[in-house]
Amino acid sequence: MKCVLKMGGHILFSELNSAKIKRYAEVMEKIVNEGVKLVIVVGGGEKAREYIEVARTLNADNFRTDIIGIEVTKLNAMLFSLALGEKAYFPIPTNLDEILHLMQSNKKIIVLGGLMPGQSTVAVAALIAEAINSDLLIIATDVEGVYTADPKKDPQAKLLEEIHIDQLIEMMSKMEAKAGTYKLFDLTSLKIIKRSKIRTVVVNGRKPENIVKVIKGEKCGTLITF
Repeated sequence: MKCVLKMGGHILFSELNSAKIKRYAEVMEKIVNEGVKLVIVVGGGEKAREYIEVARTLNADNFRTDIIGIEVTKLNAMLFSLALGEKAYFPIPTNLDEILHLMQSNKKIIVLGGLMPGQSTVAVAALIAEAINSDLLIIATDVEGVYTADPKKDPQAKLLEEIHIDQLIEMMSKMEAKAGTYKLFDLTSLKIIKRSKIRTVVVNGRKPENIVKVIKGEKCGTLITF
């Protein structure tokens, strides 16, 4: 089984804690020990947002803030790769060709951050899932799944067990898409998921056991349907 995991940077890297990073790394090791071929795309989280906001006060445009955000995701990915030790590649890959080459042997976990400006790490994860014909794409975030509204702002928001891809595209199209403001998905990622019908589940990544549940086929979070 091939699985791409998009891990939100806010899950592990808002406050750097080596013990917490190691705990997640141990869960990933158990997953691959059961025969799963795993690619992990790490986001920037609050650290990226901090850098981006300062960059904007220094008159950085969207291209430059994207570059800064990508570099933070790479730092996060390198830390996670170090936590995995010999189970992961280091240095981390920085382009799709490298990832596809590593997948041919696929003896280790592939960990990476962002790849290019204008592309969220969710879009990177979706693109990799498409390129390697992944069986599953997991979006690990800081909420239980996809809600009818932002659960952090609307107490009436309801968790959806399933959502059709077109409904999700309509929902996300109403939100901003600039560096440091991506909300679960950007339109690029959703279009990739739709065109290749990638099995995608959104889960609360603050509970690493949720990632294991989804890989085992158990119901958890929100399933995107077609």
